[in-house]
Amino acid sequence: MKSLKEVATLKGHSDFVSSVAFSPDGSLLASGSADNTVKLWDVRSRQEVATLEGHAYSVKSVAFSPNGSLLASGSADNTVKLWDVRSRQEVATLEGHAYSVKSVAFSPDGSLLASGSSDDTIILWDMKPYIQKPATYLCDVNSDGVVNIIDLVIIAKSFGKDVNNAKADVNKDGIIDVLDLNVVGQHLGEVYK
Repeated sequence: MKSLKEVATLKGHSDFVSSVAFSPDGSLLASGSADNTVKLWDVRSRQEVATLEGHAYSVKSVAFSPNGSLLASGSADNTVKLWDVRSRQEVATLEGHAYSVKSVAFSPDGSLLASGSSDDTIILWDMKPYIQKPATYLCDVNSDGVVNIIDLVIIAKSFGKDVNNAKADVNKDGIIDVLDLNVVGQHLGEVYK
């Protein structure tokens, strides 16, 4: 019988790792940790390529959508977050559980996300608004179905304004600035339906 051997050790989290998941094409590995972050790793180079921050407590579970465009993360903060894999931006926070979210899984067609919790429930979430182009969905600031110059103008006019109710904070960093323009600029011309 052949012995299995270790091929790599990925270091970067500051606390224990609770879950890992490969992207459908095998190019990325996502890891969720008690340091409240999700990290994305390039499988070939074995290097960290992104740290996704936003959860208030330990990340208990991670899962990629079947097409690899979305990543879901379940946390001890009782939420599920959806991340656009390409832009590395948070797309949505799903709230509904009373306790820690221990597991997340997409349906084979990506139209549903299931989350299991310590509150003894499973919630099924409708992913149809997000499965086509989640980054385009965020970048369509005026919700007219297309990312264009109008979206850039709305962001520019919103510089320095309160972001609590502002869709113009596309990258969800709490500031409406040139970084939001940059994200939208990457998706100019894309259509979201």
